[in-house]
Amino acid sequence: MERLGDELVRSGLATLEEVESAAAEGVDRQHLLGEVLIERGVLEERDVYRALAAVYEVPFRSSEELLGDIDASLAKAISPRFQEFHHVVPIRIDADRLVVATSDPSMQVPELGAALGARYVDQVVVTPTDLRRLRMAIHLDQTGMQEPVPALRQARDLLSTNPETTRSAQRLLDELLLDAVAERASDIHIETYRGRARVRIRVDGELRDLSHYQLTDLQRMGLIN
Repeated sequence: MERLGDELVRSGLATLEEVESAAAEGVDRQHLLGEVLIERGVLEERDVYRALAAVYEVPFRSSEELLGDIDASLAKAISPRFQEFHHVVPIRIDADRLVVATSDPSMQVPELGAALGARYVDQVVVTPTDLRRLRMAIHLDQTGMQEPVPALRQARDLLSTNPETTRSAQRLLDELLLDAVAERASDIHIETYRGRARVRIRVDGELRDLSHYQLTDLQRMGLIN
């Protein structure tokens, strides 16, 4: 993980002191550098994994960008245990190239390409949260639940009549729901105060923050003014 620390410092996302301190704690607790920096609030999850993608020179993508490209039959053909162990989800095959999403680009899975009839495997890096979203989306597809909650589609009446704005808001609504389902949340809380917004989900009675949602996202979703 030294290269990740170098990249974080080089890109100005963290100071050398922050990286060194987090690395020392990571050794003591057997946690990854990025995990410690996220726990400390120094960086957001997406910042860490975007930097990790830069280190391995592979694209960084969000689940929103990948959801429309998923071929659920590919994941169905591969053992869930294999996918979980290697932190990978197969997305699609382009000609003879298998595209996989991973939160750990150090994991090389050429055998996955061979198993699915592809000669090459191309990685895209996603956050662990987005990897869970992708898995949940595939699970919902395989169980016949094309839309996580049918009533969500009624939200169009509450959104802008502009088609592009509506589509964007709907994707965000689906993304928020996928987060909640993937974490087995019982409910979602959206709080606003003084120009800020906070999204939290309740898991096992405890409220957890979903810090990657921004105020402008929630405004576009029509959930706040």
